[in-house]
Amino acid sequence: MTRPHARGINGWSVAVWVCTAVLWCTLAHFVLGIPLQVGDSFGDLTEIQDRTFWDVAAHAFQPGPAYYRPLRWVQMKGVFDLSAGRYYAWYKGVQVAQIALCLLLFVRLLRPKEGIDAAAALLALAVLAGLHTFNDTVRETFPINHFMMVVIACLAAANLAVSRARWWSDAAAAALWLFAALTLESGVLVSVIVVAAYLAGLRGVSSRGVAAVVALTAGYVVLRFAVFHVGGPGLDERSSGFGFRVIERAELPVRFGGNPLPFYLYNIAGNVLSLLFGEPRGGVFVFVRSLVEGDVRAWRVLNVLSSTLTTLAAGWYAVRRARAWRAGEPMDAHDRLAATGAALIAADAVLGYAYSKDVIMSPAGVFYALIAYASARALLQWLAAPARTALVRAAFVVVLVVLSSAWSVRVVGLHWSLREQAMRVREDWATIDQDLAANGFAPLTPSGVALKQALQTDALITRAAPPGLDLPALRSWFDEDY
Repeated sequence: MTRPHARGINGWSVAVWVCTAVLWCTLAHFVLGIPLQVGDSFGDLTEIQDRTFWDVAAHAFQPGPAYYRPLRWVQMKGVFDLSAGRYYAWYKGVQVAQIALCLLLFVRLLRPKEGIDAAAALLALAVLAGLHTFNDTVRETFPINHFMMVVIACLAAANLAVSRARWWSDAAAAALWLFAALTLESGVLVSVIVVAAYLAGLRGVSSRGVAAVVALTAGYVVLRFAVFHVGGPGLDERSSGFGFRVIERAELPVRFGGNPLPFYLYNIAGNVLSLLFGEPRGGVFVFVRSLVEGDVRAWRVLNVLSSTLTTLAAGWYAVRRARAWRAGEPMDAHDRLAATGAALIAADAVLGYAYSKDVIMSPAGVFYALIAYASARALLQWLAAPARTALVRAAFVVVLVVLSSAWSVRVVGLHWSLREQAMRVREDWATIDQDLAANGFAPLTPSGVALKQALQTDALITRAAPPGLDLPALRSWFDEDY
């Protein structure tokens, strides 16, 4: 039985928590600058606004053709009713609280105690916030960010696994699974964390708790596919990247309808490669395409370089620890958590077989950052050993400076993309009437008109647009839509 880190607070841990708080404050500021969006918020809110909470809940638990996400609607309606018309304050408040909880649970898994731990923890925070998977997750301005809900549930499950077993731990693991899986399909990844952590030697959730989560997962599969007949997304569900371009919904069944297996395998492989090497993005090999076309942009090089260097460090760490384990050295808590993260990355990639979208790998991205922490910590300890020469240390310091700088730029790029999102959403609200008419949206009810006016006023008048980040010299370094 392995417990990870003993509790305790010192100057190094305080420094990491202060940096985490600063990161949260900046992210919260930029997220609060984004109004509730038109595309994935307004339509859902008009659907629930005139119905009672219990009516929405009862309807949400009825199975659909491709998705079963009842708690997503329950959460949305609950906050809608509590808001009493203050939609922006309540929904955006939930979103910034989600980010705070995500960062808290992430850093709690690190628990840095020494200077080396703190340095590795700051790099891990930069990896977490700089990853394109996290970028897409934070930018998702649904009324309730259900992608972030799943990330939080996965981190909470990992925290249970690494903590001391308590009488309520098993029940909490089962409750987390139910909450996550009924919010979004990727919530079943909670079971992967619970099982993988137990197999890796983390015993915060007992064998009974693991069995309960496995039983819930099996029951979910039977109910979803055999009883409710809720399948997975079809080929024409949404457009998806393939090779050097995005294939539209109508073309996908034509190209792969006879045998979709190659397309699904491509998506699975692309999900893994995207996380490990920053390429492809949404299924599109953007960097390779830019090399072929002679249009290499700084942000594409930066993403591939930073992700590849981090993955190489993780590979070095895995080989080194595997050799030590075979030589009889026991796995420590960081090894066990890293092994759990590797299992989650594989499972998340498989779960996203149907189409390529960066945000699908958001739970895996968080655990990739945990692996980056373990790798950086091990590398710094290796460099600090007396056997290392000054030349070796100098060379690796240069590499680490380049790596940390690259991830820092990507973190700044996250803030830039949030500000760009704020401008785009306001533009959508400025043209909402034309867009609704052009897309054949059903005529709004009087309450729907009132809701539209309230949200539009919030977006365009009550909360003025924040100033754009005019950084022409740096803009080419920030992640752009592809």
